[in-house]
Amino acid sequence: SVCLGSPMFFSGTALPAVDTVRLWGWLFENINAPVLSQSSSHIFNSAGNHDVVFFASHAGYAGCATSIQKPVFVRTKPVGAFTNNNICAGLSTNLSDSSFSPDSAAITAWWGDLGNGQTSNIKNPQVLYNSTDTVTIRLVVQTGSCVSDTISKSLIVK
Repeated sequence: SVCLGSPMFFSGTALPAVDTVRLWGWLFENINAPVLSQSSSHIFNSAGNHDVVFFASHAGYAGCATSIQKPVFVRTKPVGAFTNNNICAGLSTNLSDSSFSPDSAAITAWWGDLGNGQTSNIKNPQVLYNSTDTVTIRLVVQTGSCVSDTISKSLIVK
């Protein structure tokens, strides 16, 4: 599988027949023409299952090619989110994770810039702000190899 928006790399091989392979290629669902190369990379533009076809020809043209089709599952990026209660200067507060993955993959990692010089890699960090101010908190979450876009949220410390 691969994450939406990330490149996936492909490389194919073919057993030699009487002659060497003269034509290699890849067919991707959202491209109208084959990619004529033994190796290729591709970025899928939608989540879900996609079929990829690899072909090779000893004769040098596609009509005499041998091919194999394989599915690729493209995962959506997780969405980082958190909620908080009122934040008061001098009192600890919890930032509650409300991140999710549209394809139901488990969130496996968190990274946050808490806006006060501290960072955290736990799901529901407890944080203390010493003075009234507006702070910007940034959060990134991960599901397996898929990483969310960074979300930023400005909060008022009262």
